[in-house]
Amino acid sequence: KVPKKVYGGIYLDKLASAENLNISDTVSGGIPLAGLTSAKGLKLPEVVNGVLDLRGLKNAEELVLPKRIESTLILQKLMSAKGLKLPEVINGSLDLTNLTSAEDLILPEIMNGGIYLASLKSPKGLKLPEVINGNLYLWSLTSIEGLIFPKTINGMLTLHDLENVEGSVIPEELKCELYCIIANNDIDRKSTRLNS
Repeated sequence: KVPKKVYGGIYLDKLASAENLNISDTVSGGIPLAGLTSAKGLKLPEVVNGVLDLRGLKNAEELVLPKRIESTLILQKLMSAKGLKLPEVINGSLDLTNLTSAEDLILPEIMNGGIYLASLKSPKGLKLPEVINGNLYLWSLTSIEGLIFPKTINGMLTLHDLENVEGSVIPEELKCELYCIIANNDIDRKSTRLNS
């Protein structure tokens, strides 16, 4: 039984099962649950005031996330967004490093941290927020045709594997840098860094 009020974090990194685990009341800090491989039985509070680490989950089955996370949400091993309902507000970063498809992915309207989509192969279905107050990592995209970027990215935009820039519109406002590597059949890869 977890206390109704915890004035700090709840560290259960090694926990493999969330069955009968109820953390639905007040937690002032983070909730690292990196060892969970299933969200079955997990009850979380409506607001998490620190990092929520669920990096071990491979799917969003039975996962009910808080409405608001004041720090970072880590869903690093999630490969599909099927059944995933993200919080309305994330005031930190969102780590979806292993997500390969944007199908069913609905991002919060404003992200006050970075978005890590390093394994995304296609921009199809990806709707980005109008404002990202952090870095946007789209490492594995080879094309960004049809992708609508946020109006403002208050950080770095990384397009590591981009092969062409046809049909793309770079954000109106980039507060940091744009990193691109353009591939060409005739020449070796060139790294381009543009300061806004």
